[in-house]
Amino acid sequence: MAVRRSPREALLSAVADYLLENGLADLSLRPLASATGTSARMLIYHFGSKERLIVDAMDEIRDRQRELARKWIRGHPAATLEDLLHFAWSWIAAPEH
Repeated sequence: MAVRRSPREALLSAVADYLLENGLADLSLRPLASATGTSARMLIYHFGSKERLIVDAMDEIRDRQRELARKWIRGHPAATLEDLLHFAWSWIAAPEH
């Protein structure tokens, strides 16, 4: 059964996806809103400010990274810290990331 997300949670996920794809440099609310299927006004409504939106999106991205590491660790119980760091660096350095 799928977990229902609030409109804010769904929007936060879309914003995090956008930031991962486009970065923070020159971030503007109008293109972000357009890419996430909403308006700049609704972004401010849900997050209060552009700064809060960025902080919350970066928290979401860090949560995703933590979960990725947890899954990898569960799948590699005998791995060393060196193995984990190698995995992390390989993932971070991959062109798609």
